[in-house]
Amino acid sequence: MNRLSAACLSVLCIVALSFPASASAGMIDFAGFAHGQIMNTQYVAPFGVTVSALNEGGGPDLPIVFDSTFMGSTTDGDLLAPWDAGNLAPNSYRGNLLILAENDIDANNDSIIDDPDDEGSRNAGSLYFDFANEISEVSFDLFDIESVGAEPGSIKFYKNGGVVGTVTFNDLITNNGNGFYDGSITFGNNSANRIQAIQAGDFNVSGFERVEFVLGGSGAVSNVQFESAIPEPATIALMLMGIGGGVARARRRRS
Repeated sequence: MNRLSAACLSVLCIVALSFPASASAGMIDFAGFAHGQIMNTQYVAPFGVTVSALNEGGGPDLPIVFDSTFMGSTTDGDLLAPWDAGNLAPNSYRGNLLILAENDIDANNDSIIDDPDDEGSRNAGSLYFDFANEISEVSFDLFDIESVGAEPGSIKFYKNGGVVGTVTFNDLITNNGNGFYDGSITFGNNSANRIQAIQAGDFNVSGFERVEFVLGGSGAVSNVQFESAIPEPATIALMLMGIGGGVARARRRRS
């Protein structure tokens, strides 16, 4: 490799490494946050993820943490382990969950809701996960999804500001050829289920930038695991180095 080629390759590597870092995979499990903690930008630094909510039941637009192992007094025992139904029942530890708050009582203004409870109205509303970098797939846990008939819910996937795919909760438990059926899933009161990865390719797109959990009634989400649709900057740099090495070998063969 001559000096000019080496210099160009070095510049390309520096440019690739200068892009904002983004994880190729991530897990959002709300570990370490207090029971009742209001969530919003806490996952921006590690993953580029923002959490938000829309309450359609008259309560606040607040996504908050609910500790499923909470030992104190709570008005929502349906979100406490051990679980009564689902493929994670009975004793699978899942720790903190994300719920759509039914109230915003915070007597000491510490951004921690005093008595966390999920919105139980029909329809309850939505929890949103916005990704700074597109993701190629996502898997997650759903809790206390009581009835897909009386409380229909879904997961919506967005790209370029529009919905590119929807999977209803009913799709997950109905073998209708939609490709999302999982016979191990059982919804019901105090249920806990792991939902396997849903991929961008399922909807013929390259990635998602937003995932919306539409809750028809009570419910919670946690352990949101995702894969990035964009290679990490370090990976890009290594690819460029490989290309540069190939160019050098080709030139040596010609000389």
